[in-house]
Amino acid sequence: MKYRILLDEDIHKKAAEQLRLRGYDTIHVLESHRGGLPDEDQLVFAHSVNRILVSFNMRDYVKLHESFEHAQKEHSGSILSKQIPIGELIKKLAAELHERDHEDFRNSIYFL
Repeated sequence: MKYRILLDEDIHKKAAEQLRLRGYDTIHVLESHRGGLPDEDQLVFAHSVNRILVSFNMRDYVKLHESFEHAQKEHSGSILSKQIPIGELIKKLAAELHERDHEDFRNSIYFL
């Protein structure tokens, strides 16, 4: 399955380039001119374009996931991590994606 990923603005843009070089369909929120928008808007946008959101902002996205779950709102899933170097992020993200299908992420959170 071809993964579609949206990197949040707290992740360096070079991570998007590195993931694309490895064959992942990845965009960064700054590449889509969405910088500075609220986290909920980013999660809604990710869902509208069927992308898994990846962020270092664990606290806010866990709260958003719980809010969406309570309101029975759909999202395309989130992969969250504490802040780590780009190389480590790419390695851990690739391992997580290897374990699951794109659809497994729907309405879920996974932690690296």
